[in-house]
Amino acid sequence: MKDRFYISCLQQNVGSNIAFHGANSGYTTDVSLAEVVSKEVAQQYWNSGRSYDVPMAADLVDEHLIMKVDSQRIPCKSVFSAPKSEQQYVAFKRQMWDGNDVYWLTENALDLDFQKAKILTINEAKKLSDGFVVLPFHIAEQNKRPTFSVANYSPRKMTQGAGIVMPNHAKKRK
Repeated sequence: MKDRFYISCLQQNVGSNIAFHGANSGYTTDVSLAEVVSKEVAQQYWNSGRSYDVPMAADLVDEHLIMKVDSQRIPCKSVFSAPKSEQQYVAFKRQMWDGNDVYWLTENALDLDFQKAKILTINEAKKLSDGFVVLPFHIAEQNKRPTFSVANYSPRKMTQGAGIVMPNHAKKRK
């Protein structure tokens, strides 16, 4: 395991996504924009920080990333204008979110993971009901981001198991 940790803020989760301290400031659910610190810095941070700002081993978080698309970054109405060279479309369920993330039409169901989205031809896309928003594949692809679900967090493995010692103030919070 490498000496890389993210600092999560368990009070800032958006939907099922854990928010992390951003590399430039603030919080982000886009793991690629999260601040990366050493084990030593992560331990110092938790020792002196808030009990809900929890260090997580970056390598273990990275094993569970899901590519999602934030509804605020894509059109909310169907767009049928893919370039002729790329007549590929994807569709998400209208008015259905996990936090800000959309649910993609897949082969068998709906899923938050953009990697599972069904690729549609323009003819297939136009046959979908008004319950879906259709976009050219490249628009969604450009706006996907790696996220980490709170359901995948294992404190014993990703924090204490990665060598971080729980400080007394965090023990009291439990």
